[in-house]
Amino acid sequence: MRVLITNHALDWPSGPVTYMREVAEGLKRRGHTPIIYSTHLGRVAQELRSAAIDVVDDLRSVADRKSTR
Repeated sequence: MRVLITNHALDWPSGPVTYMREVAEGLKRRGHTPIIYSTHLGRVAQELRSAAIDVVDDLRSVADRKSTR
């Protein structure tokens, strides 16, 4: 299942951002495809991409992405 997770900013590892990252990693371990959307990308976005989690800053690109399962 593809799951869209949103947050305002992914620049510093605050409490909500850390929780969002843990949820995305847990979903990925269980075979789902998390996609994270934020208007402000930064350090955490890079870390998520390094963990093979899709991160976007344009919702139109979500419709174009295909499930990687």
